[in-house]
Parts: sequence; C-alpha cells; structure tokens
Amino acid sequence: MLTITSSNRDKLHKIRMTMLMTAIPVGILEITGIILLAVMNIWWPLALYIVLAIPYSVWLSKYYFGHVAYMCPHCNRVFTPKFSEALWAAHTLTKRKLTCPDCGKKEWCTEVAKEEA
Repeated sequence: MLTITSSNRDKLHKIRMTMLMTAIPVGILEITGIILLAVMNIWWPLALYIVLAIPYSVWLSKYYFGHVAYMCPHCNRVFTPKFSEALWAAHTLTKRKLTCPDCGKKEWCTEVAKEEA
C-alpha cells in the first residue's frame, strides 16, 4: 500500500505554489497582450509574452521534474523517470503513467516530492 507522509505532501504543496506564483504574472502578460492586440491593435505586449513564454516553460518544466519523483503502486519503489518520458506521459494532477525501472510495469505512479540529499 502506498503511503505519503504529511511532510512530503507539504513539500509538494510548496513546489506547486512556487509554480503557480511564477505562472500568474506570465498569464497576466498573455491576457493583457491578447486584449491590447484585439482592442487597440497594440502588438508588442503579446510579442513580449511570446519571447518570455518559451524560456519560462523550459525553466518551469525543469524545476518541476527536478523536484518530483514517482512511486510505483505495484512495488512501491520511488524513482525519477527520464525527462522526456515524464514530459510526454499521460497524467492527472497527482499521477503519471510511467514504466517502473524496478518491476517493469507501466502503471499510474503517484507523484512525491524528491527527498533532499
């Protein structure tokens, strides 16, 4: 049976809040750019958003996958998948369909915060 400690839940919450707090200004810039382009034909805020969105997305993905691991529901092993596998895997808010390197089963693995070394 899978068990996630409250300490690990708190770490996951902090990771998700960091992501949300950094995404809010980027989202505001996007919405502002779209509105200004549609209403006043001012294009530069949307262009600025596009220039910032790509490096922000790369940073956000690396931050996220650098701070989370996954627990196999079959063997309870905690593992870190390859970046590309995790990025493209089917997922929900708390699980990803990944192949466990220990038992080899492709299962819906539960997200956990990585333990600090």
